[in-house]
Amino acid sequence: MISRGGVMFFADLVAAFAHLRTALAPGGRLPFLTPRPGGPDSAYARATAALSPHLREPSPAARGMGSLPDPARIRDVLAAAGFADIGVTSDPRP
Repeated sequence: MISRGGVMFFADLVAAFAHLRTALAPGGRLPFLTPRPGGPDSAYARATAALSPHLREPSPAARGMGSLPDPARIRDVLAAAGFADIGVTSDPRP
């Protein structure tokens, strides 16, 4: 199973990955890509800076797709969804 961007639409990451796990054949693999986290000078940060004082809580993306660039978060979510032998590989390119 390969996702080229579908994980960005999951509202409940653990439930979504658990559902996908049921569709995999025994020994199946689930590779996916996540966006790189934006830095303080990223286009996203600059575009949303004016909104920051008005936001009561972090963006839902911080719990969803926005949390997936963190290898520890990926491991936690996939383990909670029932996956085993979880490997995370980072692309060293900027």
